[in-house]
Amino acid sequence: MPIALDAPRVSPPATGQTVAEDYRIGPQDLIEVQVYGLENLKREVRVNSRGVISLPLIGTVALGGLTAQEGEELITVKYEKDYLRKGQTSLLQARAIAGGGASMADMNAVMLFRVENGSKKSFKFDVPRIRAGELADPVLMNDDLVVVNRSPARTALRDSLFRDVLDTINPFNYLRPY
Repeated sequence: MPIALDAPRVSPPATGQTVAEDYRIGPQDLIEVQVYGLENLKREVRVNSRGVISLPLIGTVALGGLTAQEGEELITVKYEKDYLRKGQTSLLQARAIAGGGASMADMNAVMLFRVENGSKKSFKFDVPRIRAGELADPVLMNDDLVVVNRSPARTALRDSLFRDVLDTINPFNYLRPY
C-alpha cells in the first residue's frame, strides 16, 4: 500500500557540487499523509513539540528526526501491520466497502469486466445467491471494473403513475429526498 508524504522534488546536484544532508522532520512541520486508494485516510498533520503525529487507525507515530522517506516507510509498516493488508478482495467485500447496494440497484445482474492476457472478458453475478452461499464469491483482481445497473422493475415503479398517486396522498412525502 503506497503511502506518500508530500515533499518538494529536487533535481540531482551538478557535478562537483556538494550535497547537503536530507532534511529531517522536526517540530511544527506540516505533513500531508496520503494512502493510495483510500481518500478518507488523507490527512494534513502538524508535528508536535515531541516530534509525534497522530493518524487514523494507527494512532501516534514518532517522525521527529526522520527523513521523509524514513517517515513514509514507518507509516507504511504501521498501516500494513494491522489494517491495510495487500490481500484478496471478493465481490461481496468490494460491495460492502462501496457502501452496499443502492435502492434502485439490480443486484441480480452485477457485471464484472476484466482484461486477461490482453483479452476483454465480462462476467455476470447474482449477489443475493452469493450471499446465500449458493454461488462462490468471486475474487477481484487489479483493474477489475464492477458495474451495478439500475433495476428496471424498481425504476418503472418509481416512475409510474401509481407512484405519483401514492406520493400525492402520502402526508409524509415531503420527508422523502429526491
